[in-house]
Amino acid sequence: MADGDREFALLCPHCGEENPPEFPVCWNCHGHLPPRAAIPLKTETHEPSRDPEAVRRRRKRIAVELAVAIAVVWAPWFIAGLWYLGHPMSDLSVSHVLRGFADAVAILALLFYFGWLDGDWRRRFGLSRPRLGKEALWTAIAWLSMQLAYTLAILIAMRLGLPGEGGSRPGFAGMAVWLAPLDFLVWALVEELFYRAYLWDRLTELTGRPVASIVISALLFSAGHVYPPIGTLSTFFIGVILGWIFATRRSLWSLVLGHCLINVSIYFG
Repeated sequence: MADGDREFALLCPHCGEENPPEFPVCWNCHGHLPPRAAIPLKTETHEPSRDPEAVRRRRKRIAVELAVAIAVVWAPWFIAGLWYLGHPMSDLSVSHVLRGFADAVAILALLFYFGWLDGDWRRRFGLSRPRLGKEALWTAIAWLSMQLAYTLAILIAMRLGLPGEGGSRPGFAGMAVWLAPLDFLVWALVEELFYRAYLWDRLTELTGRPVASIVISALLFSAGHVYPPIGTLSTFFIGVILGWIFATRRSLWSLVLGHCLINVSIYFG
C-alpha cells in the first residue's frame, strides 16, 4: 500500500514492518499489533492540533512571526514610498538593480524559512508543480483583471474629483534596461509571495476569516505602494482580485506572471 493511501502506520514490535492502522495483526509475521504503535508517516505538513495549549502556542508564534515579517519586509517599503513622494526617484542603474536583487533574495529566504517551519511550504505558498495550460489561462485572467482594476480606479477617481496620478515613474538607465524584465519577474514573485500567499495564509489562520484576510492583505499591498489616489485605488482593487484568485486556486504561478506582465506594460507600453 502506498504511503499516500494512509495517514498512519502501525509498527510491528516483532518484525518492525509497517501496517495500516486497521490491521489487528502484522501482515508479515502475524504478530499482534499494540494499539499504541501508531506513528505518523508524514510529518512535513502541519496539521492543527486540538490541544488548547498547543493551539495557543502556535497562534502566539504565528503572531510574532507575522509582526516580524511586516516590520522587516512591509515597513521599509511603506517608509520608502513616503520618502519618494517628496523626493522623486532617479532612473535605476545596474548597481541599484543588483542591490534590489540582493534585497529580494533576503526577503524570499525569510519567507521560505517561515514556510519551512510548517513543512509543506510549496502547497501553502501555492508553488506546487504548475499545469502549464491552466497557468497560461489564469495568467491572462490575472492580467486582464489588473487592467480592469486600473480602469475602475480611474472612473471612481473621476467621479470623486480626485487628482490624477501625475509625475513619471523611474525608468532604467543605460545597461540596466537589459535587467528590467528579470527585475520585474523577481519583484513580482516577492510581492505575490508576501501579500497573496504568506500574509493571506497567516492572517486567515489567525482570524479564521479568509475574505477579511484578502481585504487586509490588499490594504497592506496598497499602502506598501505609496501612490497618488488613482494608483492607490487600483493597487487595492488589484490586491483584492489577486487575493481572491489565490484563495480560490492556491497557485501563485499565474499571479506572478500576470503581475510581471502588467509591470512590463506600464514601463514599456
